[in-house]
Amino acid sequence: IMDHFFTNTDPADQFPGVADLEALNDRHPDIEMIWWTLAMARLSEPYHVAFNEQLRDYAIANGKILMDIADLESHLPDGTPCTGIDSSENPTDVPAVCDEYVNEVFSGHLNSIGSQRMAKAMWVLFAQLAGWRPDAVN
Repeated sequence: IMDHFFTNTDPADQFPGVADLEALNDRHPDIEMIWWTLAMARLSEPYHVAFNEQLRDYAIANGKILMDIADLESHLPDGTPCTGIDSSENPTDVPAVCDEYVNEVFSGHLNSIGSQRMAKAMWVLFAQLAGWRPDAVN
Protein backbone atom coordinates (compact mmCIF):
# COMPACT_ATOMS: atom_id res chain seq x y z
CA ILE A 1 0.00 0.00 0.00
CA MET A 2 2.82 2.44 0.80
CA ASP A 3 4.55 2.15 -2.52
CA HIS A 4 1.31 2.41 -4.43
CA PHE A 5 -0.22 5.26 -2.43
CA PHE A 6 2.86 7.45 -2.38
CA THR A 7 4.17 6.75 -5.90
CA ASN A 8 1.11 6.09 -8.10
CA THR A 9 0.57 8.83 -10.66
CA ASP A 10 -1.78 6.95 -13.02
CA PRO A 11 -5.09 8.87 -13.08
CA ALA A 12 -6.85 5.81 -14.52
CA ASP A 13 -5.89 3.63 -11.54
CA GLN A 14 -8.94 2.72 -9.45
CA PHE A 15 -6.97 3.19 -6.21
CA PRO A 16 -6.13 6.84 -5.55
CA GLY A 17 -2.72 7.95 -4.44
CA VAL A 18 -1.20 11.13 -3.08
CA ALA A 19 -1.11 12.67 -6.57
CA ASP A 20 -4.86 12.13 -6.98
CA LEU A 21 -5.62 13.69 -3.60
CA GLU A 22 -3.36 16.66 -4.34
CA ALA A 23 -5.12 17.12 -7.70
CA LEU A 24 -8.51 17.00 -5.99
CA ASN A 25 -7.35 19.56 -3.46
CA ASP A 26 -6.03 21.80 -6.27
CA ARG A 27 -9.45 21.67 -7.97
CA HIS A 28 -11.13 22.77 -4.72
CA PRO A 29 -8.77 25.22 -3.01
CA ASP A 30 -11.62 26.64 -0.92
CA ILE A 31 -12.11 23.30 0.89
CA GLU A 32 -9.86 22.18 3.74
CA MET A 33 -8.80 18.60 3.12
CA ILE A 34 -8.13 16.53 6.23
CA TRP A 35 -5.67 13.67 5.89
CA TRP A 36 -5.73 10.77 8.34
CA THR A 37 -3.68 7.77 9.29
CA LEU A 38 -4.91 4.18 9.07
CA ALA A 39 -6.91 2.89 12.00
CA MET A 40 -5.13 0.26 14.08
CA ALA A 41 -6.07 -3.31 14.98
CA ARG A 42 -4.94 -5.59 17.81
CA LEU A 43 -3.24 -7.76 15.16
CA SER A 44 -1.15 -4.88 13.88
CA GLU A 45 1.27 -5.29 11.04
CA PRO A 46 4.60 -3.45 10.72
CA TYR A 47 3.62 -2.21 7.25
CA HIS A 48 0.57 -0.42 8.76
CA VAL A 49 2.91 1.36 11.16
CA ALA A 50 5.32 2.20 8.32
CA PHE A 51 2.48 3.59 6.16
CA ASN A 52 1.25 5.78 9.03
CA GLU A 53 4.77 7.07 9.67
CA GLN A 54 5.20 7.90 6.00
CA LEU A 55 1.82 9.67 5.93
CA ARG A 56 2.74 11.71 9.02
CA ASP A 57 6.01 12.73 7.38
CA TYR A 58 4.18 13.68 4.19
CA ALA A 59 1.60 15.73 6.07
CA ILE A 60 4.27 17.61 8.03
CA ALA A 61 6.47 18.22 4.97
CA ASN A 62 3.51 19.50 2.94
CA GLY A 63 1.58 21.46 5.58
CA LYS A 64 -1.42 19.13 5.61
CA ILE A 65 -4.08 18.95 8.30
CA LEU A 66 -3.71 15.49 9.85
CA MET A 67 -6.10 13.52 12.00
CA ASP A 68 -3.71 10.97 13.47
CA ILE A 69 -6.17 8.17 14.15
CA ALA A 70 -3.39 5.61 14.62
CA ASP A 71 -1.67 7.69 17.29
CA LEU A 72 -4.91 8.25 19.20
CA GLU A 73 -5.87 4.58 19.05
CA SER A 74 -2.44 3.30 20.03
CA HIS A 75 -2.02 5.38 23.20
CA LEU A 76 -3.88 5.63 26.48
CA PRO A 77 -4.96 9.12 27.62
CA ASP A 78 -1.84 9.39 29.81
CA GLY A 79 0.39 8.75 26.77
CA THR A 80 1.19 5.12 27.51
CA PRO A 81 1.78 3.33 24.19
CA CYS A 82 -0.10 0.12 23.37
CA THR A 83 1.26 -2.80 21.41
CA GLY A 84 -0.45 -5.65 19.61
CA ILE A 85 -0.51 -9.39 19.32
CA ASP A 86 0.46 -11.89 16.64
CA SER A 87 -1.88 -14.45 15.06
CA SER A 88 -1.26 -16.80 18.03
CA GLU A 89 -2.24 -14.02 20.47
CA ASN A 90 1.35 -13.56 21.68
CA PRO A 91 2.35 -9.99 22.57
CA THR A 92 4.41 -8.06 20.03
CA ASP A 93 6.21 -4.74 20.12
CA VAL A 94 4.23 -3.43 17.13
CA PRO A 95 2.02 -0.41 17.95
CA ALA A 96 -1.66 -1.37 17.97
CA VAL A 97 -5.05 -0.19 19.16
CA CYS A 98 -5.24 -0.31 22.95
CA ASP A 99 -7.17 -3.21 24.50
CA GLU A 100 -9.31 -0.68 26.35
CA TYR A 101 -10.69 0.68 23.07
CA VAL A 102 -11.90 -2.60 21.50
CA ASN A 103 -13.81 -5.72 22.51
CA GLU A 104 -12.33 -7.94 19.80
CA VAL A 105 -9.22 -10.10 19.98
CA PHE A 106 -7.64 -9.30 16.60
CA SER A 107 -9.61 -6.50 14.96
CA GLY A 108 -9.85 -2.84 15.77
CA HIS A 109 -13.52 -1.87 15.74
CA LEU A 110 -13.82 0.68 18.50
CA ASN A 111 -16.03 0.03 21.51
CA SER A 112 -17.81 2.84 23.36
CA ILE A 113 -14.63 3.99 25.14
CA GLY A 114 -12.60 4.06 21.91
CA SER A 115 -15.44 5.71 20.01
CA GLN A 116 -15.78 8.41 22.63
CA ARG A 117 -12.03 9.08 22.56
CA MET A 118 -12.10 9.41 18.76
CA ALA A 119 -15.22 11.60 18.81
CA LYS A 120 -13.60 13.98 21.30
CA ALA A 121 -10.46 14.21 19.17
CA MET A 122 -12.52 14.95 16.06
CA TRP A 123 -14.49 17.61 17.92
CA VAL A 124 -11.27 19.32 19.01
CA LEU A 125 -9.85 19.19 15.47
CA PHE A 126 -13.02 20.61 13.90
CA ALA A 127 -13.38 23.27 16.60
CA GLN A 128 -9.78 24.39 16.08
CA LEU A 129 -10.29 24.50 12.31
CA ALA A 130 -13.30 26.71 12.98
CA GLY A 131 -11.16 29.10 15.02
CA TRP A 132 -11.45 27.84 18.60
CA ARG A 133 -8.26 28.22 20.60
CA PRO A 134 -8.32 26.35 23.94
CA ASP A 135 -5.62 28.60 25.42
CA ALA A 136 -7.32 31.87 24.46
CA VAL A 137 -8.62 34.02 27.28
CA ASN A 138 -12.32 34.81 26.95
